[in-house]
Amino acid sequence: MNEMTDNISHDLPLAIADELNRMKVNLSHMPTDVRGYKQLCRCVERMETALQAFGYEMVNHLGQEYADGMKVMANFVIDEQMQSGEAPRITNVMRPQVNYQGRIIQVAQVTVSQPF
Repeated sequence: MNEMTDNISHDLPLAIADELNRMKVNLSHMPTDVRGYKQLCRCVERMETALQAFGYEMVNHLGQEYADGMKVMANFVIDEQMQSGEAPRITNVMRPQVNYQGRIIQVAQVTVSQPF
C-alpha cells in the first residue's frame, strides 16, 4: 500500500457495511412475501456493489465452519441441537469483516455455535 491509501478514513464505508449487515439479518427473518421485500434486497445488493466499486469487500462468514486461527472475534455458545463431534459453525455475524483493496480493515465479530 502507498501512503495515500494508508491515510484514508474508512469510517463511512465501515458504518455502511455494519448497516448492510444489520439489514441482511433483518431480511433473513422477514417473510419473502412481505410487500417491498424484493426492493429492499435489491437495494442491499446495489449498496454492496457501490462499496465494491470503491475497493471495499464485505466477507460473508455466516454458516462457515469455524477453525482455530480464523481472523475473527468469536463469541462461543453451546448449541444443544448440534451433534457431538460436529464442527463448530458461525451462526451469527454482529459485524462483518471488511477488506479494502484486499487488506482487512475491520475484523468480523461472530457467534460460533458448538456442540455440548
